[in-house]
Amino acid sequence: MYLHTKLYVILDNHKMHLSKGLKGFVEEDKRIELVYTPKYASWLNAVEQIFASIQKWVLNNISFHSIGEIVAMIDRHLASLDSRLSELLKEKPFTFALKMVQMANLKPT
Repeated sequence: MYLHTKLYVILDNHKMHLSKGLKGFVEEDKRIELVYTPKYASWLNAVEQIFASIQKWVLNNISFHSIGEIVAMIDRHLASLDSRLSELLKEKPFTFALKMVQMANLKPT
């Protein structure tokens, strides 16, 4: 389906993302282009944003009685995020439009 489509993979600068093995794999497949976020820019990493959201809205200053209760709260929060993101993407579909120079100038709020 996507055999001839350019694939952009956005990564942070974790050392495993800089490995010779990964670089060798990418060099073999010219469709893949690695795009790295700037160092010390966790606010540009979508996973870090999700973890921060869970910390702020689920785990912060709350006592839980069981692991199951924590899992259920996190599941509800992620479902809520998923539905809100789906609605947003319907309105404004994501396209890879930002230049890395612009991204490097973004500041956390």
